Amino acid sequence: MTRIIEYVDVIWLEDDVIVGMFEVESTTSIYSGILRMTDFTARVPNVGVNMHIVAPADDEDKVWEEMNRPTFKKVLDQSKYSTLRYLSFEEVRETHETVHQAGPLQQVF
Repeated sequence: MTRIIEYVDVIWLEDDVIVGMFEVESTTSIYSGILRMTDFTARVPNVGVNMHIVAPADDEDKVWEEMNRPTFKKVLDQSKYSTLRYLSFEEVRETHETVHQAGPLQQVF
């Protein structure tokens, strides 16, 4: 299973459990990023993982097109606990700025 996740851009852990994955797609294909993450959920269907494709807003239509492919939909439908979402670079920047401006409260996040 290590070979499946070693190429995922960001893996979010709580204790020793994978709870989030992020694929940042600015130069590689959106399809391959989704494939890496859904391969994990297909192999470990009882683990809840929030998966995110992070890409430019200009690529949003392409991201949704790939996310709605029948292959990925089938894997996600069979995995009751995992989700796949799109985040734009702009949303990530806005969230970062909000947390940064919050000052000491950023420890909460």
